[in-house]
Amino acid sequence: MNTSEKSRMTFKSTVLGLQVLALLLLGTPLAGTAAAGDDFWDALTGGTPTLNVRGRIEVADQGKVRGSTVDTRRSSKSYTIRTRLGYGTKVWNGASLFADFENVAAIAPSKSFDNAKAVAAVGSRTTIADPTTTQVNQAFMKYTNSDLLGTTVIGGRQRIKIDDDRFIGNVGWRQNEQTYDAALLDSSLGVDKLSIKYGFIGMVRRIYGNQGTQPDWNSRSHLINVSYGGLDCAKLIAFAYLLDFRNSAPGNSSTTFGVRLQGKQEINDKLKVGYQTSWAYQQDWKKNPANYKAHYFLGDVDLGYDPCGVLGVGFEMLGSDNGNGGFVTPLATGHKFNGWADVFLANGGANGLRDIYVYASPKLPYKLGGKVAYHHFRNDRNNNVLGNEIDVAVNRKINDHLTLLVKSAYFATRSTALADIYRIWLQATVNF
Repeated sequence: MNTSEKSRMTFKSTVLGLQVLALLLLGTPLAGTAAAGDDFWDALTGGTPTLNVRGRIEVADQGKVRGSTVDTRRSSKSYTIRTRLGYGTKVWNGASLFADFENVAAIAPSKSFDNAKAVAAVGSRTTIADPTTTQVNQAFMKYTNSDLLGTTVIGGRQRIKIDDDRFIGNVGWRQNEQTYDAALLDSSLGVDKLSIKYGFIGMVRRIYGNQGTQPDWNSRSHLINVSYGGLDCAKLIAFAYLLDFRNSAPGNSSTTFGVRLQGKQEINDKLKVGYQTSWAYQQDWKKNPANYKAHYFLGDVDLGYDPCGVLGVGFEMLGSDNGNGGFVTPLATGHKFNGWADVFLANGGANGLRDIYVYASPKLPYKLGGKVAYHHFRNDRNNNVLGNEIDVAVNRKINDHLTLLVKSAYFATRSTALADIYRIWLQATVNF
């Protein structure tokens, strides 16, 4: 597929949702031409600007693979600042517009490693996935009509986050987030606390910004997610994700069907128990060259005690079909799961992954927030030990606009296929 064909496909997928919204708006009665014109101009010009600036220093160092006598990867450093400027209109006849533009720049280009542009260094330097880029991050139209079965439609380039981001997310940790050229419909069908989502994704705008070895993905994917939060004990969710990436990444094309339950129970004024569990079944689809079937399971329980904080334990399994293929989550916010060192973004590959973990979010002095987690990793195919990881983060919200963060991850292994990895981040975020 040549560049012009890709551009036409992207344009078509972007305007698909806009066409749906236009049809809905054509059926919306206007109070009067003059008044409607005045209201429209006020909605267009009286909106709200947004500004988000995030400066980050990341240092990453990977040791040599066990059994090797050569240390093949040097440490990497990245000094970046992300500026995201946007504008959202007021709502007019149920419709509104929003767009934001994003720039990721290197503060010290000569000392900052850009994994996307330094293609020759890939494989010899420890990966840092924060490339410099300038692009349209989001540009969408939103239409909401409470009388139309509580329906909301969003069409255009948008951020999509569903449930815990395990299957569909925006990779918000990276400087350039993942967005989608898509149409997304959400309706309650008039039932309180019911949400039925359907989405069509025409293009996945990935964190490398169509650069280097990991460009954007052409897509013909369908998302279905139904949730009901009307129970006292839990929220129930059922989902089906039919992912077809055509020529971009056919190895990630799959069908996934699953269910999820999440909830929180208050024992008394100071004691709360939270829980979540998910199960899913997946198999290859469309042009995926692999032939596999795999299962997914998550179980997580936490205990919150108001004077002290939260303590939790969990188990996550991303299954393997005897090595023929493993459970994939190509649109997930992968950094959120299986350790912050990002060793297992591919879910352990064809051999799958099992992650037993414990975590704590203690209440700290001086208005500090924090989290510490320990992970023990094994593969799913034969239960071999892959390694262990410790993650630590401390943050401080200075005021309504400024937040500081220090975060680190250390993965240690004795596997002959993996290497120790250490990462640390210093970050400041300004938000208006």
